Amino acid sequence: MTARETFQTQFASLFHGDDQTKTNAIWELAGACYDAGTFTPADASVTMAKMAAMAADTVLGNLTGSSTTPTAVTVAALNTYLDALAHKANVVIATDNVTLDATKSGFVYGIGTDAKTFTLPATAAGLKYTFVNTGAAGNNIITIAPQAADGISGTIKLAASVVVDAGVVSKKLINTKATSQAGDSVTLIGTGVTGTTAWIILSSSGIWAPEA
Repeated sequence: MTARETFQTQFASLFHGDDQTKTNAIWELAGACYDAGTFTPADASVTMAKMAAMAADTVLGNLTGSSTTPTAVTVAALNTYLDALAHKANVVIATDNVTLDATKSGFVYGIGTDAKTFTLPATAAGLKYTFVNTGAAGNNIITIAPQAADGISGTIKLAASVVVDAGVVSKKLINTKATSQAGDSVTLIGTGVTGTTAWIILSSSGIWAPEA
């Protein structure tokens, strides 16, 4: 473990909670603090002496995401920022095929481009992904592909019927192009059990059909 990583670990340990988004944000902020204290910026405005002289209950950072020089940030301001971040969904607008992994669990994928495939990782308990059609009506076919040993099980509720996906292994789930609408969506969660119930449909809207 590098000195930077050690500093990040010690800094992040001050947060006691199970919110992974907030923990990751604190980890990144700790890295920025370490960099600012170890390497003098071009304008020499941040020094170890200035860091040592900061008021109590402040940290060094930049909550705007800009490239401006880090400044002292109060703990209250940091908590406000992290709370807002924790309640903000991780949204990715995909324009190409995507191979998912565990680090993308919890992400919401918007798809406005036709004929794109999302390949799920091997099932693991708690992995969760949401897919939303953001294209024009009738524009997109969206395909969600499980691993060869995994299936997708659950129900797709339509206006007048319920379609049951029996979870045949290696079969894809498809948002059919002809009937697709902006806002069609499906949320899947992994069970960690290989086979027909590897992925469960938590919620859905629009027409999603199992691969024949």
